[in-house]
Amino acid sequence: MTRRLERNAAVSQKTVLVIQLHLAQFQWFHDDFLTANNLSRQVGVCSPARNVVLGGLRKGCTTLQQYESTVNAQIEKLKGAELTIVQRLRWAAGSNPQLKEAIEEMEQRQTKWQPIIEEPLKQLQDVIGIVESLLHFEAHRTRTSESNAGDKAVCTLLTRFCKSAKALVENARSFG
Repeated sequence: MTRRLERNAAVSQKTVLVIQLHLAQFQWFHDDFLTANNLSRQVGVCSPARNVVLGGLRKGCTTLQQYESTVNAQIEKLKGAELTIVQRLRWAAGSNPQLKEAIEEMEQRQTKWQPIIEEPLKQLQDVIGIVESLLHFEAHRTRTSESNAGDKAVCTLLTRFCKSAKALVENARSFG
C-alpha cells in the first residue's frame, strides 16, 4: 500500500509539473493580453515570469560575448606562438637538417588541432546568435518600447516611400 501511495504521489507531482509548464506557456504566449487587461493577478503568475527569463538571457548573452572576446584572444595567442615555433624550427633546420621531422610534426599538429581548438569558439558564437535571435524575436513580439519604436520607424519609412512614389508618378504624368 505504501508503494502504491508513493507511486501515485510521484505521478501526481509529474502531473503538477506538466500543468505548471502548460500554464507558463499560456501566460508567456498571452502575456500582452493578460497584462493589458490586468488578468495576470487573477490567473496567478508562474515562476519565473517571462521578463525575468528574458532579463537573465540578456545578462547571460552579455557575459558570453565577453567570454567570446577572451577565447578569441587566447586562440590568436596560441596561433601566434605556434607560428613562432615553426618559424624558429625552420631557421634552425638550415643548420640542422634533422629538425625537418620536427617541423613536419608541428605542421601536422597545427592542421590536426586547429579545428578542435576553434570548435568552442564556434559553439559560443552559435549560442550567442541563437540567444540574440530569441531576444530580438521576443522584443518585437510584444508591446514594448523597442517594438513600438520599431513599428513607428517602419511606418515612417512607408509614409516617406508613399509620398516619394506619388511625387514620381505626378512627375511622370507631367512629362507624358
